[in-house]
Amino acid sequence: MVLPVESILTGGGTLLGTWYGDFSESETTRLWHLRLGHMSERGLNLLSRRGLLCGQSTGKIDFCEHCVFGKHKRVAFSTANDITKGTLDYVHSDLWGPAQVVSKGGAKYLLTFIDDFSRKVWVYFLKAKSDVCTVFKKWKCMIEKQTGKQIKRLRIDNGLEFCSREFDKFCEDEGIVRHRTVRHTPQQNGVAERMNRTLLERARCMLSNAGLGKEFWAEATSMTCYLVNRSPSTTIECKTPEEVWSGTPADYSDLKIFGCPAYMHVNKGKLGPRANMCIFLGYASGVKGYRLWCTGSKSQKFFISRDVKFDESAILNAKKEPFVTPGTKEDPKSSKQVVFEIGGTSTTSMNSPTTSTSLPTTPMGQSTSSSSQLPLQVLHPTTSEEEEEVQFEPEVETENYCIAKDRPRREIKKPRRYDEANLIAYALSVAETMDEAEPSSYTEAIQSENSNKWLIAMSEEMESLHKNQTWKL
Repeated sequence: MVLPVESILTGGGTLLGTWYGDFSESETTRLWHLRLGHMSERGLNLLSRRGLLCGQSTGKIDFCEHCVFGKHKRVAFSTANDITKGTLDYVHSDLWGPAQVVSKGGAKYLLTFIDDFSRKVWVYFLKAKSDVCTVFKKWKCMIEKQTGKQIKRLRIDNGLEFCSREFDKFCEDEGIVRHRTVRHTPQQNGVAERMNRTLLERARCMLSNAGLGKEFWAEATSMTCYLVNRSPSTTIECKTPEEVWSGTPADYSDLKIFGCPAYMHVNKGKLGPRANMCIFLGYASGVKGYRLWCTGSKSQKFFISRDVKFDESAILNAKKEPFVTPGTKEDPKSSKQVVFEIGGTSTTSMNSPTTSTSLPTTPMGQSTSSSSQLPLQVLHPTTSEEEEEVQFEPEVETENYCIAKDRPRREIKKPRRYDEANLIAYALSVAETMDEAEPSSYTEAIQSENSNKWLIAMSEEMESLHKNQTWKL
């Protein structure tokens, strides 16, 4: 009896032995495909060539709906072959954020515009998503006035900031063709996404090198944008975006290391200092000056100045010889011997206090009003001629001090529960409880003041022993 192929494949019959009847190649392939748990076509062909499928040959697998449900994956993205012929023919844009830390200027979002022809990038820092349309209008007006050209196409994603009614109407009125991405497919806006990654990667590197906090991310990103426009790009035949955009090579003579110490010229009177120590944070837009962050003033704020002296060697030397904050235990110059006298017992350790401290001590045997007040005396080693004088440490050398990298660290103190006074108070309380010794026999327990309580405890213990059958008498 030969069963129909449909009956075998759908479970309507039973396959007898190893005889397959008049199966075609496609039917045999489908049979082994199901038997082997929806194995791929390549795997079936390998097993068939090795003669492991009962001598049967397999071919191409027909469409299997269950494989689509179980194995379907996203289609690979191909490289775009569109070549723009001039600036502003195609513009890429994207909004990044919100940032975990608000910038010094209160910004949370980063908006980028990239010209596809020159790959020049512009960055804007926003406080809210709703500002995207307003900033785009300003940038469009500025860039079209400078170049005499108009924006033709705009590549954006489906973010609500780019799909508002105001934005839609403005693009329709200006004749700008928008190319949106498919939902959850940022790869279609790859130029803008990759630029965001480049900007933030280099910004993190500069913040780490300068030793600045995350609140300076906007300044670091702005500086990165300035440098990216002056860096070679393989997309434009290893030319710089600034060169392709303006037609002239970029000038690198004014570049300084981000975060290096900078001394801004000031005039504080005839006898006052002529400079304030600041941190270099980039270049001001539309002004021939440097953007500085002044930490010495009472109200920390940004300054723009052209009369600046830079100390780039502070960061360069910090890479070879890591700077140690004066007064820490790693600094051999500030490591001094200190004597601690607690309760008449002297211990010696290595420490580096900034100033010496002397507290009045209590002679041995004299009682104190509180157990938490212990005699403590901290002295620096002195010479025999000046035993009663207190020595102060020399002033900290600031020759290689870098304000950006070597700010003083937070002092770490151990918990108060580990203080010497608390440990002694605990020991005294334990000693007081040890004076009341427990009775060692039944007779002492009956004759004690708490005899009733001892009888109750003994009876409860006996009941427990009987209940658990602990002993056999």
